[in-house]
Amino acid sequence: MLRMKDVIRMCKEKGLHYFDKDTMEYWGTKIETELMEGNLFVTSEDTFDSMERKYTVRHFDENTLKIRTVDDFQRFETLEQALNFIENEYTESEEN
Repeated sequence: MLRMKDVIRMCKEKGLHYFDKDTMEYWGTKIETELMEGNLFVTSEDTFDSMERKYTVRHFDENTLKIRTVDDFQRFETLEQALNFIENEYTESEEN
């Protein structure tokens, strides 16, 4: 099973910018989880209009190396809500 460090390395080797330091700093992005089953992971980002952070579920496509937002950007108020979504609500049909 892939780990986040593998995903980051693969993306950087292909010249993709999702995990570049400047990109992560601009959005205030932090990787909150390790890569989970189904190649899902959670990030948190600054909201820009306040000091709070919100959480986003992401999907990594091993074939295209694309990172896709699952559901809505910054949908979740807490990490626990994002993890609950993955465990109880997410279906693979949402990958398409």
